[in-house]
Amino acid sequence: MKRRFHSLDGLRGVCALAILFFHARVLAGSPLFAHAYLSVDMFFLISGFVLSQAYGTRLTSARDRGAFAVTRIRRLAPSLWFGIVLGVVFQGALVWLARPGGHVHTLTILAILAVLNALLIPIAGLFSQSDAFAPNNVSWSLFAEMAVNAGFAFLSPLMNLRHLAVAVFSSALLFSLIGWQLGTLDFGAHQDSVLLSIPRAVPTFATGMLVHKLWESGKLERLPRLPPSLICIGWFVLMALYSGPVWLDLMLVLLVSPVLLGLLVRGPDKISERFVWLGAVSYPLYATHAVILNFVLGAGLPVRLDGTAPWTLPLTIAFCIAVAEFVRRWIEPGARNALAARSPKPVYAEIPGDMRIRLF
Repeated sequence: MKRRFHSLDGLRGVCALAILFFHARVLAGSPLFAHAYLSVDMFFLISGFVLSQAYGTRLTSARDRGAFAVTRIRRLAPSLWFGIVLGVVFQGALVWLARPGGHVHTLTILAILAVLNALLIPIAGLFSQSDAFAPNNVSWSLFAEMAVNAGFAFLSPLMNLRHLAVAVFSSALLFSLIGWQLGTLDFGAHQDSVLLSIPRAVPTFATGMLVHKLWESGKLERLPRLPPSLICIGWFVLMALYSGPVWLDLMLVLLVSPVLLGLLVRGPDKISERFVWLGAVSYPLYATHAVILNFVLGAGLPVRLDGTAPWTLPLTIAFCIAVAEFVRRWIEPGARNALAARSPKPVYAEIPGDMRIRLF
């Protein structure tokens, strides 16, 4: 039976908020949210469950896979592209203000980078710590998501529990070796590690698929039914306070996160409307917040926690959320309708509207 999990909306919302605070902590010099990058891995986990729930074994033909690709682009592109446009405006303003009328070469490069960013074409380099995507540097995770989605489109009809278990174990082993070698799981955003974002995404995405198979077969019935709000708040508090070694990061990603996902889908699906709203703005927030924070950083605005500028950080956070809500209300609907007019019939068209699941 297809259903929408409002509890997963809530978890996705607190993950987006945790990532916002993770990036904002650099501006404020805060020790909190030091390892909130693990919420990106939770995104991949949720995505694996939701896509498996929505599509399962449906993608059996080239037409189905093409419609799936169009559906994913229509879902992800509007907020991503708006974030890129916002980044071009902000970065262009910084360049222009630095030397009015000059830096034409820099602005041209920025435009080229923006086009590559919109197409999710990374700039890879073995020895460069620069962002793989500019001006919207969080696009690395969407690059990984789309790469994994391509594999899902071809392999999902063939994957049973045994196949998924093997995929989870082997990909988790590779992910663990990479993380152990690098000494961190915070990789994938830079030019020297962007291609590693794919092996970072695979194990959690596959685990999400595995959790769905277990849920669908009734094997999660023994789990307790916990309030979803408690789990969502618990994850946010964990992201705020936790700071540990890479082996503990691996335990959180590969063991704790799947258990929390299982508890969420096993438990009651009643959650506060605030969490549902936060889930609705989660992707626009994720896709736009980094360019705003980069502008604040580049402009040298005082965002500190030392008492000298107490209101700038809350105002910056509030502005990021306001922009996300604007995108959710005004940009996404119109852009998706425009893309839908040129798209083939979605592969899930026969699923009743109230059973469709919001992806990402």
